[in-house]
Amino acid sequence: MSWTSSEIREQPLVLERILRENPAQAKECARQIKDRGVRYVLIAARGTSDHAAVYAKYLLGSKLRLPVALAAPSLYTFYGTPPLTGPDALVVGLSQSGASEDVIAVVRHARSQGALTLAITNEPTSELANAASLVLPCLAGPERGVAATKTYTAELACVARLGSLLSLQHSLRQWTKHCKQSRQQPKWPRSIVGHYLLFAWGGATTWRLPMR
Repeated sequence: MSWTSSEIREQPLVLERILRENPAQAKECARQIKDRGVRYVLIAARGTSDHAAVYAKYLLGSKLRLPVALAAPSLYTFYGTPPLTGPDALVVGLSQSGASEDVIAVVRHARSQGALTLAITNEPTSELANAASLVLPCLAGPERGVAATKTYTAELACVARLGSLLSLQHSLRQWTKHCKQSRQQPKWPRSIVGHYLLFAWGGATTWRLPMR
């Protein structure tokens, strides 16, 4: 079995771990966001994490009813013309490794201007985590496969949990049951086995899932 196949099968356990091991950190992040009186959200991400960022844009926008935008990291690292942010902003850095220099630059610059900053990363001691004022760890463990699998779904889970806490909708309690059910070996429908061209679609919070 390849590393990627093995890590795909770890995803239910990772989601259970997120629900079980970081409730205090998630609640503290939600509390500080509420207390700050945030008026808009800026999210910085690259690669696979950018798909999770679009999910966060729709989810947090609908739950918080606030403007949510994706950052343009090159304005910070290449052009040297970073947008101004202030204490009424929440700036989120999404990076599985926590080592994306341009994402770190966005978070560091925003924090220097007084914005509330949050790092969602699989590496809680990374440079991104150190740059942010709040950290929400993905708890996915080492990922050896080339394709991001369990770290990606872990990012989605962290965003979903934060959204549920901010909106006071605790629908994630059902996750544990679904995670246990999904531990079983997936059985692909015979109608798609052997095909090399598949179509998938989605909208709003599910828009980037088929793209990923």
